[in-house]
Amino acid sequence: MQGYEEYQVTAEKSQALINDSLNIVEHIAGMRVENTSILHYENNRLYYNSFTNEDGIEDLVLVIVENRGHMPSGFDAEIVWEFLSQFSRNPETGELMVSES
Repeated sequence: MQGYEEYQVTAEKSQALINDSLNIVEHIAGMRVENTSILHYENNRLYYNSFTNEDGIEDLVLVIVENRGHMPSGFDAEIVWEFLSQFSRNPETGELMVSES
């Protein structure tokens, strides 16, 4: 992905993050992350990781829910909407517009 080259890892680097990283998400996912915060929703701990692109815009988010499989729940939509609602497009130019949070 353009703007995220610094996050690309080889299989070896991924394994090193899994083995050695002190960041819980890097340890779980085997990928570099930044801006990790912990959210609590309905007795679930979520590791919320936002990524900043080359323009300084946080336009990618990875959320890992502790102790839960790939099964959607009610708060998933809320988290997705909180992130996506900041983005829109200018209908005339197609330019991406980002609102201030």
